[in-house]
Amino acid sequence: MKNLIAAFLLLILAQTTVQAGFLAGEAALHAGQFERAHAELVPAADRGDARAQNALALLYLNGWGVSADHSAAARLFRQAADQGYARAEHNLALLYQTGRGVEKDEALAADWLKRAARRGYVPSQSDLGYAYYTGQGVPHDLLRAYFWWTLAAKRLDLEATRAREDIIFMMTAHQKDIAELLAAQFVPDR
Repeated sequence: MKNLIAAFLLLILAQTTVQAGFLAGEAALHAGQFERAHAELVPAADRGDARAQNALALLYLNGWGVSADHSAAARLFRQAADQGYARAEHNLALLYQTGRGVEKDEALAADWLKRAARRGYVPSQSDLGYAYYTGQGVPHDLLRAYFWWTLAAKRLDLEATRAREDIIFMMTAHQKDIAELLAAQFVPDR
């Protein structure tokens, strides 16, 4: 029993340390103290903290406090995305859209956007609406574009709100009604 309690306390201590490292790294990142952010985020990312992996990837992607390394950024975004962290899924999608650190693949970009959008991540919902509107990585589909833009607009995304207004005249009333019904019933994945 003592061993179980000791193991439990060590687990709590390790999680608290990871959490503290991420929070300190995030604060340094927002303060523009990139070298300090890197030093704080690396241990948390190495321990598997998806938020730290995503933040560290941003440092490598932008060359903030480190040499820019798009491949390292992609690897870190993927580690965090594989854990279901929506921001990392979105960031990885952007890399696949542009071919930074990975081979450009619009279909794979759309898949990662879908994952994050289904979790309720508003930037992905807006971008996925655009993908369906343009047929970028997915079939051209005004109903789906309107659906995703409706979800993003409900969360006050101005671009999605404008986009919905722009395509409404291209849709039938039935398409609009279906998209709005689906949006009203949407429940994000967790």
